[in-house]
Amino acid sequence: MLLNVGFTDLRQQLATKLDLVEKGDTILVERRGKVIAKIVPVNPPKREKSWKRKITPIKVDGPSFTEIIRQMRDESW
Repeated sequence: MLLNVGFTDLRQQLATKLDLVEKGDTILVERRGKVIAKIVPVNPPKREKSWKRKITPIKVDGPSFTEIIRQMRDESW
């Protein structure tokens, strides 16, 4: 996430803001409405490949998809 922070606010809340950077956020530091610096994480958090993520199966009430297909096949004969 990209955060805009005023210079004074950054000075007063440096530890909190650096915790956010450590978690992967980027901070743009402003002075008098002009961006003067960008603070980025040294090692951005690694994102797991979408095809490696564990999925949670969806549970649906009623007959299973397999049962519906079997019924449709039986009815078509």
